This record gives sequence, C-alpha cells and structure tokens, in this order.
Amino acid sequence: MSRSLRALPFVALALTTAAACSGQTIAPSQSATVTQWIADAHFELAYDRPVARDRELFGALVPWNEIWTPSANLALRLTVNRDVVVAGQPLAAGAYSVWLEPRAQGPWRFLVNREAQVAHAAVPDGGWVLEAEIEPRRGVDPMEALAVYFSDADYREGALDIHWGTTALRIPLLVPEGG
Repeated sequence: MSRSLRALPFVALALTTAAACSGQTIAPSQSATVTQWIADAHFELAYDRPVARDRELFGALVPWNEIWTPSANLALRLTVNRDVVVAGQPLAAGAYSVWLEPRAQGPWRFLVNREAQVAHAAVPDGGWVLEAEIEPRRGVDPMEALAVYFSDADYREGALDIHWGTTALRIPLLVPEGG
C-alpha cells in the first residue's frame, strides 16, 4: 500500500474533526462591519445581525418603549473619525454604541452613547451624547437578518439605514465643511 493511501484515513479524520469543531463555533447572529466615506468623514459600523426566524419582531421580541440596540451579542458600535452631524445634532469624532427605543405609534428614539463596547442587553445608565426622534417607515422588502447600511452618500450628506423585518429607519448624516 502506498504512503498516500495509508495517510488517507488520517486526512479524512482531520477534515471531519475540523468541520465538526467549526460547526460548533458558528454564531447564530453573524458579525458584520459596514464602512462609508462621506466627504472626509469615515463612518464604521460593527454589529451582529440577529435573524427574524419567523418571530414577530417589534412589539414582541423587541418590546415597545424599551431601549434596545440594533445588534445581537454586543451593541451596534459606531466609529467616526471627525466631528459630524447625525439626525440634525452634532456628534464628536470617536466610538459610540447606538440604541433605539421602538414605539408602537409615532417616532422612535435614536440614541448614541459614549460607551462603545457594551453587551447588547446592558443598556447604559447615563452617558447619552445624542438623542433624536426618527419616524419609522415600511421597508420595501422584508429583511430577514437585521441590516445596517448607508443608502445615500453624497458630497457632504448621507443616510444611515437600519432595517429589520418590514420596519426601516433612515438617520440623516451631514459632514460640515472645515472639520
């Protein structure tokens, strides 16, 4: 029997073991990073994408009138390299966590906290640096896995979108001149 044939069972065992081990470490909410330049501002968003899996989302899995982060495991992290305007309010360069307060009626609260690394279920007690009212809208297509993306990016303006199920929010972004 040749050497390569004798080694075949060991190679098969190694591949099977590696596949089994890697299957145990795959998270149900996959990590994602989204980046966008608008003018000379670099936006980076890092989050874990929860999946609807036939569950009712807002008003059930995500309760009304409670602060929640659009992420799983860790809070959605926003990093920006220079001072910008988010939802009409100034935001200094830095790293932050992003939160929402869904409401059954009317606009939702969009919140930014100075604590950037925080577990998704550990709503910070203080440290809020930005709060704005954002009107939710019906997404064109249902989004099974939560998606955070930049729908617009023009010379100095853009929009950050958060979309899950049939609900979408668009948060306006502005990069002031001379930053």
